[in-house]
Amino acid sequence: MILRDEPQYFNSYIVYDTVTNTFQQVRRTILHLLESLGASPRCLDCIDEFQAGNGDCVPSNELVSNNWLERTGRGCDHARIKIENPPPNWAEMQPNRPAKVAVLSAPTTATLVLTNRCDLACVHCNVSAASLNGPERIPATRWQAVLDELEQIRVFKVVLSGGEPFVYNEFDSLLPYFAGKKFRKSILTNGTHVTEVHVRLFKKYGITPTLSLDGGDATAHDSFRRSPGSFDALLRTLRLLRDHDVPFNIVSVVHKMSADQTRLLAEIAYENMAGTLFLVPLKAMGRGRAANRWKVDQGTYGAVQDRVAELGPDFPGLTISFDENLDEDEFGPTLDKAQFQRTSFGWTSCMAGKNGLVIDHDGQVYGCMPAMQMKIHPVGSVLERSVADIWRGDGWGVFREPVRQGCRATQLYNEVAKRPVGRRLLPVEPISIITN
Repeated sequence: MILRDEPQYFNSYIVYDTVTNTFQQVRRTILHLLESLGASPRCLDCIDEFQAGNGDCVPSNELVSNNWLERTGRGCDHARIKIENPPPNWAEMQPNRPAKVAVLSAPTTATLVLTNRCDLACVHCNVSAASLNGPERIPATRWQAVLDELEQIRVFKVVLSGGEPFVYNEFDSLLPYFAGKKFRKSILTNGTHVTEVHVRLFKKYGITPTLSLDGGDATAHDSFRRSPGSFDALLRTLRLLRDHDVPFNIVSVVHKMSADQTRLLAEIAYENMAGTLFLVPLKAMGRGRAANRWKVDQGTYGAVQDRVAELGPDFPGLTISFDENLDEDEFGPTLDKAQFQRTSFGWTSCMAGKNGLVIDHDGQVYGCMPAMQMKIHPVGSVLERSVADIWRGDGWGVFREPVRQGCRATQLYNEVAKRPVGRRLLPVEPISIITN
């Protein structure tokens, strides 16, 4: 479990289970009691009724019902639990720098873009991944240090991404280090490099891969990824994960050749025991800018939504989802999907830079994936500063302004590129599409 003391974030005290990927908000007394138990284990006989200094009482059955404690005295010296001088929280550590908006003391999720290199040449690549011949910018030793920092500040989840993370030069030495960290672990991959050795590591350490499947057959998938044989390689990986009982998810971009293959995609996901099939629209970012002939119209997206709603009963246990916001024709739904909330910290909507960050392959830190993909507003570099120092620094700008708005990255891009509100096209010339 990861425990977070966040009074400056709507008075939140959070217990996060990295195994079940669930979190629960609790009273501050329970959080500090669990912190004390983690530092010096005790049994329920020691805390049948724990009394905090402020008079808050914690009965033992409250801990048992949440599977946080078992009733056993094995190995316990039966010293009564006391909490004295609970650890300071981030707000108390920085009393002279109040947040303009509700900001967590550390990110809950961090995405590490290990490399911008990839062995495929996908039509839609949001980051315009480079070829395998390019250099790596960050050595494994620095990525290891970043993982240490993220674990120390109690990040809930870390995602390894790219490019293709498996082609990072030192991936096989970095992966075991990543596996041993105490946060939830995920990898975004095209699925063509996963071996049985990797799968056994996933199984042992609870690493959840998300794999890209962009068509219900080889023609659609391989054409979209411009890589013959990638569909068959991916299916071998899916079967390997299934046979080793490793939980995984599938993400699929809806494009011209796959729009009518929703059922085929669901059948592949179901047969191989995927947890979730995420259907996502084609985005006009990176190489996706030049993917006009692959785009589908809004009516087709609507038809995909209808089919997704109908598929559920046929595939029990498989979650199938598709973006429900289809208001703008930007090769798919708009990013402006704000859920505005008025708080004592001002208006809050987009959570980029307030509950998560992305570290690019060159060390630059961004508020979210769209900001990284558009190279909009880097906040600092992990080659120069620690993650904690960057997170608690002053460079976040509009990401932490109390402004009522939607996607912060889109707003920043609109200001820089002077494009109409809602557009998110990169200010570069289109590239030509090469088909196999």
